[in-house]
Amino acid sequence: MNSIYIRAFTLIELLVTVAVLSVLLGIAIPNFRSLVERHHRSTASLDLLEALNHARGLAVTRRERISLCAGIDICNASADWEDGIIIFSDPNQNGTLDAGEQLHRVTTLPDEYHWNWSNFRSRTFMTYKANGTTDSLNGTYTLCSRGEAIQQLVINIT
Repeated sequence: MNSIYIRAFTLIELLVTVAVLSVLLGIAIPNFRSLVERHHRSTASLDLLEALNHARGLAVTRRERISLCAGIDICNASADWEDGIIIFSDPNQNGTLDAGEQLHRVTTLPDEYHWNWSNFRSRTFMTYKANGTTDSLNGTYTLCSRGEAIQQLVINIT
């Protein structure tokens, strides 16, 4: 008599597998979400550092004042940098992108984050001089999300 063997999983084995996968996913998903949030925060910080370094490099290589301000196409008169960062030549030193001044770069910020720029001179912009220093503009960039301060970047002239 020939017997045919059919290999299959029992109902108990399938239920145990589903239970183990449920527990593993319950542990992994919150950790993955935290990992993604840290990555976005790190990207926002690196974007600001890149914009600051780019502006400083332009000031030194072009031997002129380069300013950064909040905005996409015009400078906002706000210390809350939530839309983007404009980098431009600023020969008249007013911190505003005027007609005839060269726009170098616009950096957009992620929707869920914004930078708050506070400084001792209460300016809403930052300017690098031709030698790469700021104009005695010590201050702090604070990364915020959902109304909460997450990280700070301090600009300190020594």
